[in-house]
Amino acid sequence: MPNKHSRPATRISNLVILALLLVVVQVACGALTPRSSDTPSPTGRGESRSTDPTPIPTGSGESSPATKVPATKTAQPLMSATSLPPQVTATTPTPPPRTRYTISADFKFEAHTLSVYQEVAYTNKASQELKKLVFVVEPNRYEEAFWLRGAWWEDGHAVEEFSLRGCLLEIPLPSPLLPGQTLKLRMAYELQIPERVGAFGFTEWQTNLGDWYPFIPPYQEDEGWVAHEPSFHDYGRLGEHLVYESADFEVRLNLGEAREGVTVVGSAPVEREGNIYRFSAQGVRNFTFSASGRYVVREVTQDGVAIRSAFFPEDTAAGEAALTVARESLAIYGEVFTPYQGESFTVVEATFKDGMEYDGLVYVGSEYYRAYDSTPYNYLTLITAHETAHQWWYGLVGNDQALEPWLDEILATYSEQIYLEHTHPEAAGWWFDFRVAAYQPEGWVNGTIYDFDGFRPYINAVYLRGATFLGELREKMGEEAFFDFLASYAESNRHEIASGEDFWSTLEKYEVEGLESLVAEYFE
Repeated sequence: MPNKHSRPATRISNLVILALLLVVVQVACGALTPRSSDTPSPTGRGESRSTDPTPIPTGSGESSPATKVPATKTAQPLMSATSLPPQVTATTPTPPPRTRYTISADFKFEAHTLSVYQEVAYTNKASQELKKLVFVVEPNRYEEAFWLRGAWWEDGHAVEEFSLRGCLLEIPLPSPLLPGQTLKLRMAYELQIPERVGAFGFTEWQTNLGDWYPFIPPYQEDEGWVAHEPSFHDYGRLGEHLVYESADFEVRLNLGEAREGVTVVGSAPVEREGNIYRFSAQGVRNFTFSASGRYVVREVTQDGVAIRSAFFPEDTAAGEAALTVARESLAIYGEVFTPYQGESFTVVEATFKDGMEYDGLVYVGSEYYRAYDSTPYNYLTLITAHETAHQWWYGLVGNDQALEPWLDEILATYSEQIYLEHTHPEAAGWWFDFRVAAYQPEGWVNGTIYDFDGFRPYINAVYLRGATFLGELREKMGEEAFFDFLASYAESNRHEIASGEDFWSTLEKYEVEGLESLVAEYFE
């Protein structure tokens, strides 16, 4: 579509294909050489930050610019970097390896702490030299939650200079990292999990570990590292703000002497030996897990995928229904969009409101379990189908959640309708009236999380008006072309971070009569 239908000030350009690789390594902890006085001490706690009580959008979208660390250039080579292997043929280039995260963590469930050793293998996929690495450290937003004990280069030398400010950990490189070169960095840190209701925190019901480890955000050629600040308002946080590359993970979790009956569910396939859990996943956006002494877990296998539902015993009927919706959704979306890429998928009952997606694991709020009425006419069914759809629109196809949240949210929301059409066609018409029309939504679909002053205006504009747009687009295109478009968009942006331009360029391949006027009605 023409550029006028995307937001020039907020649109990110299409990133290079995101690919990374993974190694299991443990390191010994040691002292870190003190840094200069203008940055936090590496042996102290992270900068204190207050935060919202829930991870869902519930308030103002006061505009806040994205935090960017600009790239710098130099001509010196990096001593420990290794070059990528040569291409096999001129027509089949070898993609750069994905970033690899190898994590070993001792998890003291009762004390709510983790002692973590982490290795990252990172390849410079840009055409520019990099003089620093940037990590997003979300736990450092919470008071006394993160403590960096030390960091080391691959040769064992300590990282002597770094800056940990807010959620950004910046590490200057000893020599610039050239395009195609790879380096490894090791770090050790402690987490004191905060007592809070949310996707990162613990309550008497559960301990949730979302976005708990330092990760490297995407690097954008023209603007640098893509790391945004959240959008806060009087009632909490609005929308999601993180942007993830696809990466590979090997995680070893040791529960030690945790009390009997603690159950851990994660976002990746797991092998368990006593209280040792080993998770492995390739080409995913993140790794998360949840633990509780109260979980009941049900599991089914479908097309080689282990599908789990973890819930509290008083919500057994709803927990089993969530498993059914997840299983059906994976099958339907796999047929309509493209096959599901993972080997496992888990739905977790959450003590926080609404829902939250991660790659391979999603949360659905307890209020929906408690209100479940054994019919498809309820939010447990819809939100479970919605969060499952995020495995395609967020997981397989990434996007900038802060600046272009519509790219994943309108597709996940409309996927609820697609789910009902296949499983409960009698409820398909009810869906639009109940989910969309009842709120009389208004606003531009392509707003950023900083453009709204509350939860309802954000949801109405991005989610509900976005779903309305897709419904009208489907009518104009016809069934076959519409679903072919969705499948083509999914396949062409697999493991990438898609932008609005990618969405429109895929749609332009279909000659849709009246498309210009339809887009102008919904997009600024």
